[in-house]
Amino acid sequence: MRELLVVLVVIAVIAIIWYLRKESEKSAEQRKVDEFRRLQAAANEADRASLTAAATAPAAPPRASRPGLAERGAGLFQEAADSAAGRQYEKAADQMEEMTADLAAARRDAERAAEQLASRAAEALASIQAAAASHGGAVPGDGTRDCPSGYPIKGNMASMRYHTPGQPSYNRTIPEVCFQNGEAAEAAGFTESGDEAGMRSGAVVVGEVVVDGERVDVVAEAIAAADAGGVPPGAIRGDGSRDCPPGYPIKGNQSTMIYHEPGTPTYLSTLPELCFSNADVARTAGYSPTRH
Repeated sequence: MRELLVVLVVIAVIAIIWYLRKESEKSAEQRKVDEFRRLQAAANEADRASLTAAATAPAAPPRASRPGLAERGAGLFQEAADSAAGRQYEKAADQMEEMTADLAAARRDAERAAEQLASRAAEALASIQAAAASHGGAVPGDGTRDCPSGYPIKGNMASMRYHTPGQPSYNRTIPEVCFQNGEAAEAAGFTESGDEAGMRSGAVVVGEVVVDGERVDVVAEAIAAADAGGVPPGAIRGDGSRDCPPGYPIKGNQSTMIYHEPGTPTYLSTLPELCFSNADVARTAGYSPTRH
């Protein structure tokens, strides 16, 4: 009997504590509601007072309106309601959809631009092949360093130069078009790279330096660079490949005005537009070293 009474007392105490806690929570919620209503009433009263004062005061220059206390309170109340209803997540989802749509539109624009570039490249190649047809013709390169049998002349469409077997630049050149002979290349508007003119064997003469066992005529290279136009002293134009000729190891990009030295991470992947004899020459021409 005594144990039963103890159990009943414990149950009663728990029930009383639970009841008092619920009542406390209700009271807290009611206080929040009363406080909000009081603030809203005070804001409304302040707005009415400001309207009365504005009606009786002389006209003043217009200025940007500011939301009243009631409007700000209503905005905060609405934000709280939106958060409770999960509308913030809906807004975030809408923003994500808009960003996805923008990315899709940008991708479509990039694809259209790529198609236009490919179309122009195809048109240029067709024009080159038509011009070379009268002298044996031309075929497009296959992306490797080799030309098909019967078309040994390598041509670069970017530089409009062609390379013949035996030239130092021939083996390292990746052709975009291959011609049957030099006459076909010249008929299509290409000019010979001419880098074999600066390579000679025999006695060393004034103006020549030895690089990797090959003799380079520095004077001839300088004259060729000057004749090319837009090439600073101490530099030559790239031949369309990823390699620079002996004596000109520094790769330069005219679009970025940055030069790349051997051993830097970007050197091997850079397709040079200009090749400089040394870094000092590149800096004198206004180029900056690559950041790595």
